[in-house]
Amino acid sequence: MLKVGSGVGFFAAASTLIASRMNDFTALGIALCIWGLFWGICSTSVMALFADSIANGDRSYYFMQRQIMQLSGNTFGPTVALYMFTRLGDEWSINACSIVLGAGQILALPSLILLCLMNDDYCLQQSDLDTYGDCSHNDYHYDSDLTDSTSGHDHDSDEESRYECPNVDEVDCEPVQEDVIEKEEMSNQRLSGFCCISSNRVIPVLVASSDFLAGLAAGMSIRYFPIFFLNSLKLSPSQVQIIFIVSMTTVALTGRISQYVGTKIGRIETTIIFKCSGSLLLLAMTSAYEFNMSSLTICALYLLRTALVNAPGALTRSVLMDHVPKQERGKWSALESVNTFSWSGSAAIGGILVGMRGVTFNFNVTAFLQFFATVPLMFLCGKVQREK
Repeated sequence: MLKVGSGVGFFAAASTLIASRMNDFTALGIALCIWGLFWGICSTSVMALFADSIANGDRSYYFMQRQIMQLSGNTFGPTVALYMFTRLGDEWSINACSIVLGAGQILALPSLILLCLMNDDYCLQQSDLDTYGDCSHNDYHYDSDLTDSTSGHDHDSDEESRYECPNVDEVDCEPVQEDVIEKEEMSNQRLSGFCCISSNRVIPVLVASSDFLAGLAAGMSIRYFPIFFLNSLKLSPSQVQIIFIVSMTTVALTGRISQYVGTKIGRIETTIIFKCSGSLLLLAMTSAYEFNMSSLTICALYLLRTALVNAPGALTRSVLMDHVPKQERGKWSALESVNTFSWSGSAAIGGILVGMRGVTFNFNVTAFLQFFATVPLMFLCGKVQREK
């Protein structure tokens, strides 16, 4: 699938290059549809492949590393655009935008080549994913408080543990899972009887529902922030690119913070706190604009809002992948594609709201929907085991 997706990506890049040189809106729309097909094919497969390569309990860390790498790439794009817009006169002209757009397609080619080299030969087997002891490492400690959603890797802990393998040459290690199974059954009992959802599906269904609602909310406004900066705040192209660069940097920073906080108070609880705070900051941003506050203040509120709302994305994905069987991860990761597709529909709804009441009204509706998207997660507070 990834090789097919790579081919679609090359076709999408070529189509976008041609459309940008023709300055044809219809051709550009077709090219963007092809890019949408590319993301639908590749995002699901890449996410499932990545999740299958990580042991249970370690995913939030590696998912966060992946998110930071993605944000680094997202920062590189606006940096190049900033340089190009500055050289092209720093104006919102069709010619300048088409040149920047074409440069972006060329920069995408190396990643499309890498997709052809990926395969599942190095994925962990199910026995590796479910094993709580890894005796290939010295000074390994088994923590009997962990459920099946966490692995036994706690290299930084000095607490007493029930199961130790201080030296692999002296002991033939076999993981002891009786307490883990008992705790799993207790966890399932706590989650049983939630509407008509079976106990082993409660966590993934609620997490996926929250992500879907958050995706709908994000799609309503994400395409309108640049327009807001252009029409309402009268910012130049270079100023908008600087905002995007700082935004990606702050998301990477708060993402790291959220991963650390998640190990202390729980991934679900951290997600709720961060996303609710981001929703309040979006309301504060629109209020600041309505009260004619400075553009600097409005942009600062936007940056804080974006950092908090997007920071815990890796946490919810790690929870989802920890609580679904290996053979079903491709199906569940396909929800990411559904979320991306839903952005198109919700963007149309956002356009209707902008036409009726203005862009700030659309942002206010988005804030309330993002807050509502945390409601499914509230049912999981205290139900998901913290990673060590």
